[in-house]
Amino acid sequence: MSWITLKTTSFRWEAELMQQLLAAHQIPARIVDLGLVSYVGAGSPAALQVHPDDRLRARMLLSPLRRNLRRKRTRKLLCLSSSRGSDLPPKGCLM
Repeated sequence: MSWITLKTTSFRWEAELMQQLLAAHQIPARIVDLGLVSYVGAGSPAALQVHPDDRLRARMLLSPLRRNLRRKRTRKLLCLSSSRGSDLPPKGCLM
């Protein structure tokens, strides 16, 4: 069966951590070393590979969470600044 590279890292320990996360979700993965081990302790580059059928699930598990905090903060600040001087919040603002 073929393998595809899902992610490359500068440190092997990062690839091992991602491999453990995928293994916890029954997604087979392997690590391929991309360079020589550094003698300074900086680590070695590695690639994390998965089967093509598991690519989307693995990518979803390893992707960062999307948060709309910036939008919510901006909306809250706009509501707070526009409600000064009145007893009722502006239309569309939930206080």
